[in-house]
Amino acid sequence: MATPQLQYERVHIEAESRNFGFGKRVIGSMFGAGAATEVALRAMCSNPEGLEEVFSSNFTRMSTAPLELLDRGDRKAGMEALEDLTDKLLLWGWDPIGQGAVWYGRRFQRPYIKHAWIDDETAADILSLCKQFLEEGISSHALAMSAHCLVYLGNPSAAAETARWAVEVRPNNVVATTVLAESLMYCGDVAEARSFARKAVHMVPGFHYPEQILRELSNA
Repeated sequence: MATPQLQYERVHIEAESRNFGFGKRVIGSMFGAGAATEVALRAMCSNPEGLEEVFSSNFTRMSTAPLELLDRGDRKAGMEALEDLTDKLLLWGWDPIGQGAVWYGRRFQRPYIKHAWIDDETAADILSLCKQFLEEGISSHALAMSAHCLVYLGNPSAAAETARWAVEVRPNNVVATTVLAESLMYCGDVAEARSFARKAVHMVPGFHYPEQILRELSNA
């Protein structure tokens, strides 16, 4: 694999509404006749691979105003959906970078570094890339990926220290929490590694990587 370049992936949020009464799908503004509509807030990720939806969160609205306007009666449900979507993004290491003109127009970014890129052959190059990102600003995601590289490079104590920093920067980052569990496991700290792996599983039930760590720890 060619050495990755210093690039970010970014998320913007789009809104899409569906009329329950007629099943008519409308993108953007929705002018209805009083029927309830289901609104999907969609986190759209743009990176060198293209554009894709990474998360979504729905709510029901009764207003017939344009979707870009959040009526007082729909404010609670709309903001709860937006906060739910924001929590999902923060959980996976996305950093807020601004607010657009519409109420749901939050923007996020994170270093474009994939866990799957890191192995024995690439760890040193990707660690160097992470350091370049960190020169531009502290990022929990870049710190977590740095720690994972350090595990591959045979330095679990430095990995654990870096992963702790990542968790301090963003305590609800499931990747940083999982990498901390991994680092502690290789340091021989079984009890604390198990604690952080369980925390990661609690954050994202079904996330296979911390579950794998727990299986390895049970066999230790």
